[in-house]
Amino acid sequence: MEETPELKICQDFVFETNKSFSIVTSQKALELYSKKLESALGFENEIPIFLDTNVLLDYYRISFSERAELIKFFETNKERIYITKQIETEFLRHRIDHIRSYLKSLDEFVNAYRNIRAEIERLKNGEIKGFDHYINKNIILKNDYQDLRKELSTFNETLKDKLKNLFSESDFEEQIEEKEGKIEEIRKRLEGQADIERNDPLLNVISKFQITPELSEEEEVVLKNQFNDLTSIYSTVKNDQNKNWKSTFPGCGDKKENPYGDFIIYHEMIKFLKSNQTDAVFLTNDVEKNDWLSKKKAEYKPYTHYIINSYSLSEQTLFIFNAQDKIRVSYSPVYTEIKEDVLINDDIEKLIETSDSSSSDMEKHLKVVGKINLDNHKYNFYSEYDDITKEEFLRELAESEKWAKTYGSDFVGLNSFVVKYLGAKGYHYRSSYNIKDELLKEGLVEVYTHTPEDSFYNQVEAIKLSKKTNCNGLEGNER
Repeated sequence: MEETPELKICQDFVFETNKSFSIVTSQKALELYSKKLESALGFENEIPIFLDTNVLLDYYRISFSERAELIKFFETNKERIYITKQIETEFLRHRIDHIRSYLKSLDEFVNAYRNIRAEIERLKNGEIKGFDHYINKNIILKNDYQDLRKELSTFNETLKDKLKNLFSESDFEEQIEEKEGKIEEIRKRLEGQADIERNDPLLNVISKFQITPELSEEEEVVLKNQFNDLTSIYSTVKNDQNKNWKSTFPGCGDKKENPYGDFIIYHEMIKFLKSNQTDAVFLTNDVEKNDWLSKKKAEYKPYTHYIINSYSLSEQTLFIFNAQDKIRVSYSPVYTEIKEDVLINDDIEKLIETSDSSSSDMEKHLKVVGKINLDNHKYNFYSEYDDITKEEFLRELAESEKWAKTYGSDFVGLNSFVVKYLGAKGYHYRSSYNIKDELLKEGLVEVYTHTPEDSFYNQVEAIKLSKKTNCNGLEGNER
């Protein structure tokens, strides 16, 4: 029996832009994509899952509770999770830097409170920072305005007495000690879990993933030459929003010295699809560059020519999804082990006020990570943020509940869901809270207090679909 020659990446097996694919190839590629999309979204039929480097490295910048959820997802699906050789190389190259960035943030977390504690101690002693120096050292005040100086000095002494009395007549001292105790307990917990350079749960589970073979030097040369050729074409239209999408390719948004990584990763996956005659899912958080998915307002959608290219090369379908849409963690860079970052009402109001500001201001506060929904064609280019609909709210909550039940702590925190998750996906805070209130009145959702088993954690206001919604099904409520 004649052996099948090993598949090699060559000039006839590379991604093309502006290529005229045949009607038959285009129709077949898009038909299969649409037919299999629902199954791929649900990770059905043991479809292989590829994880981008950023999905792995982002583990080191999120809370420990969310890390635990990620590890559980990885562990549960380890038999079908793949990383390419390029992704392995990038992960190992940047892993220690990400860990040490986290450790630096831990130091900042502790030192910031120490500074606050020192300021409180000064207030307890009646000291107002800079006041004595202003009275005694300011040349103009000292030489020319003695009456004002005496008046300010008397006022300063009055403030000192009032501050001393305030601290002595209240439970401030007890509160200070209580807060310091909590900070110290958190510090000990975090430091105890922070030795992950040598004892790393993520590295342990990644070692169980399957890794694609390394490309040969000849294959990499072909890809780099093709990348350079495609870049030349893209550079002529990249500022023209009406034309640049046609010339977009994996990696075209990279500005680093060695920009070939994403292009290599794409072809490693396509080679895997072709060799193993299988479809696959690729999860990435690298969506802001618009070279994996196309951004339309807060939506991230697949490029049609990516779908056709992938099928033309492999006769299989590669589904590229925003990782956060499938891995239901916020990816917010928090540095405590608190399972739910409970926001007091004033904090929520500030966030809502911020969300009413211009889109340019909002971009400074939140990174929009988008969502994928091929049936939604509501684009509004004048605002970066969407007003969520009832149907979208219920659908997102249902997915978050599934994730929480399978990989999390079996509850969805209300503020975390609205602010961290929906907000990060591009939904307006005020709209989300208003929709929550409407759904609550209609009996489609329930808000309750979740009490963690570990007494170290505070109670959390949580949200869930009501029995009415679960009985009728989401489709019934969306009609």
